[in-house]
Amino acid sequence: MSTTFRLNADELEPSFVEKIKTLFAHKDIAVTIYEEDETDRIRANPELHQRLMEAIDRVDRGEGLIKVDLDSMK
Repeated sequence: MSTTFRLNADELEPSFVEKIKTLFAHKDIAVTIYEEDETDRIRANPELHQRLMEAIDRVDRGEGLIKVDLDSMK
C-alpha cells in the first residue's frame, strides 16, 4: 500500500504520526520527505497545466490585467 500526504510542515502534529501508525500497523515503512514545488504538481495535472499555460498567454497578450497605481498606496 502507498499513501501520499501533502501538507505544510507547520501542520505536523503528534496525531499525524499516530494516524500513520494506525494505517500501517505492524508493517515496515519508509518515510521520504522532500520540499514540494507547486509547479511540479500543476505540471503533473494536464487540466491545471493547460489552465496555467492559458493564463500565461493572457498575461503575455496583456489581457485581463489590473493596473495598480503604486503612488496612490503610499
